[in-house]
Amino acid sequence: MTFKKSPSVNAIIIDDEALIVDMIKTQIESMNLFKNVVSAEDGLIAMNKIHNQDFSLIILDLNLPKKSGVDILKRLVAENKSFAQKILVISGDLVKKTLETILGLGVKNFLVKPFDQKSLEAKIKLILSQSNIAL
Repeated sequence: MTFKKSPSVNAIIIDDEALIVDMIKTQIESMNLFKNVVSAEDGLIAMNKIHNQDFSLIILDLNLPKKSGVDILKRLVAENKSFAQKILVISGDLVKKTLETILGLGVKNFLVKPFDQKSLEAKIKLILSQSNIAL
């Protein structure tokens, strides 16, 4: 499968750790797939950005200030079940109960921190291909 930059494909990284955001953003931009890569450092900012822009990829940490990643997932999936296929959950402490909640919401893609570049790129490409995005 060949991927190339699309003028309408955008990504958002939702994490309160600036170092993690910078690392992921640099990696995503080096893939040359997205028109825009933006970030949000808390759950409220994230929800505003998601409602104001269309994202093909949502990278979501679960431990966020102001609104947790699980709360964001629940709200997005309640609004539109197709959000679940766009989401990559990242977390350093993915416990069984949380994982069951995530899977129950239809989110199938997650990575446990720390993760490597190959794993992140593979998950991103999988999400984009599952979303039928012509890249």
